Amino acid sequence: MILVLVPVLIELVFLALVGAMLYDAGNEYQKLQRSRDGLMRLHKFQEVAEQALFSLANEEVVPTNDDNRLREIDNLLVALEVPWSTINPEHPELNAIMRDSEDARMNLIELLKQVRLRFLKNMGKPIPPGKLLPKSSTITMFMNVRPLSKRIIAVETDMLNTDAGQLDTLSWKLGLLLAGGGIFGFVVSLCLVRDFTSVFLNRLGLVAQKAFLLAGGKELPPPIDGNDELAELDRVLLQAQAELKSARQKQFAILDNAKDVIFTLDARLRFITTGAAANKVWHYCEDELLGLSVLTIVSAPTQEVTRKHLTRLAETGGDCEFENDIKCKDGAVKTFLWKVSFSPEQSNYFCVAHDVSDLKAVRQLKQQFLTTASEGLRTPLDLANSLVGSLADPGAKNIPANAREELAKASYNLTRLNELVSELLELEALETMNRDIEKVPVSAKEICRQAAQTLEALAGAGSIKIVQPDQDATIFGDPRRLVQALINLLSNAIKFSPPKSTVKLSVEKSKDRVILSVSDEGPGITPADQANLFGKFRQTTTAKTSKIKGSGLGLALVKSIAEAHAGDAGYRPAPEKGSTFFIALPLASEDEPR
Repeated sequence: MILVLVPVLIELVFLALVGAMLYDAGNEYQKLQRSRDGLMRLHKFQEVAEQALFSLANEEVVPTNDDNRLREIDNLLVALEVPWSTINPEHPELNAIMRDSEDARMNLIELLKQVRLRFLKNMGKPIPPGKLLPKSSTITMFMNVRPLSKRIIAVETDMLNTDAGQLDTLSWKLGLLLAGGGIFGFVVSLCLVRDFTSVFLNRLGLVAQKAFLLAGGKELPPPIDGNDELAELDRVLLQAQAELKSARQKQFAILDNAKDVIFTLDARLRFITTGAAANKVWHYCEDELLGLSVLTIVSAPTQEVTRKHLTRLAETGGDCEFENDIKCKDGAVKTFLWKVSFSPEQSNYFCVAHDVSDLKAVRQLKQQFLTTASEGLRTPLDLANSLVGSLADPGAKNIPANAREELAKASYNLTRLNELVSELLELEALETMNRDIEKVPVSAKEICRQAAQTLEALAGAGSIKIVQPDQDATIFGDPRRLVQALINLLSNAIKFSPPKSTVKLSVEKSKDRVILSVSDEGPGITPADQANLFGKFRQTTTAKTSKIKGSGLGLALVKSIAEAHAGDAGYRPAPEKGSTFFIALPLASEDEPR
């Protein structure tokens, strides 16, 4: 504001000075104009006076010209009677001349009146010389008027010289004033700009320093004064500091009270930051871990897995999960589930390690139980089912009809019990899917062929035709697991398809995906059942009312297999009738290992 107001005030002052100077010049011009008007009147008087004197000096009077002579005298009187001394010039010499001219005018008028009177008395008569006007009077009058002419010329010459000098003086003063005003305004503006720039740069330096302090997490100085943009920016920085301080306090509270170990690694897998949980869970303090490679506390059998996952994450970006074993400071070895995100901008890993040692022990116990159940229950069940089935055979002799009917029920229940054992084993396979999957390049068309061949007998029993795909694509995955997933989809399609219908297998290839789909002509899926199709132990309304029973794990297993291959499983209604289930998998790239 000052940078604008001060130059404006200076310009206004100089405009006022120029205006005053021009006003004085105007007054001087008006004075000069009045003096010029006075000179013009004096010249007029001089002309009239000389004409009157020359007329009076002509003493040869012709009688036939009396009227003309009288008219001439009257014209001279009229010219001399016109007021011409009303102008009041401020030039002193000119005022003196005008006073003297006034006296001469009055005398000349009186003289002309006397001449006119004498002329009227002698009109028509010869007038002898000296009769109208004595020569002495004419000479005296002429001597009074003649010096006035010289004085008028002298005053006029002086005024011309004075006017030229005044004009030069005015031009010089205006030029000097304008030049001085411009220089003064420039100097003042330069000083103001220098002072303002100095203050502005100092305040800007303070704001920049606060920005660096804020980035470093240090305390900021008090706020700067003012209501301008810099002061507003300074207040924003102070507000940001308060919010960051609050966020850091919450962050530290989370890090210090979290049960999971939260820490950050650099590109060389060295600790940058650690939470307080590292001391509680690993028994390493923060000073012991900072700068230390994380591989030094990872058990030897899981070091390669850890390095592999972290290296791949740095190349691909995103998130990943994996398990490894950590050697704690007290000598204990614990299993942790790592969830890691990589920041390409900072080249840092943000890690959360959750202790799953107890969960791993539970899994091992469950695995032992399932193994025991598989080995200890399946064999006796198979033997019992075979024995009961042979007794319930219609060809068996000496078996009453009632006993044969009860044996058939027992055989059915033994079969269902055997299926439950198999489903428990499938559930375990579902939960361990990501740990034992092995990927190789495989043909999508070959997977469809193997699945169809496995269920060929089941389809033939229902007079259902399986149509193989025409297109092929290469998938990088586990062939056994992919065939298992397709068998689950194909078996469901066969079970819920009407007799003499068609189940179609297809392979669709896009830019980066391969979609394996199974389409049937069955009753379809209601909208209410579509949301939970791939959940564990979920069955549709059609399946619950059907005579065909299942465990509700088939589609969940399909989805897990697809996700283990970085893909997905889904459902879409058929255009006319039936259902279409599909598995979307990444297309094998050229750099995949063959």
